[in-house]
Parts: sequence; structure tokens; C-alpha cells
Amino acid sequence: MIDFLVVDAPSAYNAILGRGTLNAIGAVVSTSHLMMKLIPTEAGVGVESGHHKMARECYLMSLKGKKGHVAAVEKEEVI
Repeated sequence: MIDFLVVDAPSAYNAILGRGTLNAIGAVVSTSHLMMKLIPTEAGVGVESGHHKMARECYLMSLKGKKGHVAAVEKEEVI
């Protein structure tokens, strides 16, 4: 089980996962290939991949109209 912080903010990303989460789920990430492999799964190695053209279009759309605007998210510290 992994806890997520849900934020209502425009973003080019569906989810942002940290190294701890990636290690916990056994993921290997290649940003240059837009690919993530999950090891192991019930069916062997699971693969998620993206599309370079679509990723670039989403990124450029997220930048339109922002002109220096940055939304900050503060995480509540849990002790």
C-alpha cells in the first residue's frame, strides 16, 4: 500500500513518485525512453510506456499562460 497526496493543480504529470515508492514497488524507470518496468508482477515483468510526442505536447500546453507562475504544495510532516 502506498499513500498519495492528491492536489488540485494543473500539471503535465499524472503522478509524481519518489525514489522510496519506486523502490518499494520494484520499479525501474527510464525517463529517456518514457518507460517504467515493474519487477516482479504475477505475469512476469510489467511494462508501462509513454509517447514522446504526446509527452512533449502536454508539457508545452502546461507552460502556456503560466509566465512565471509556480504553484507550491506543502506537505504536512508526520512524526
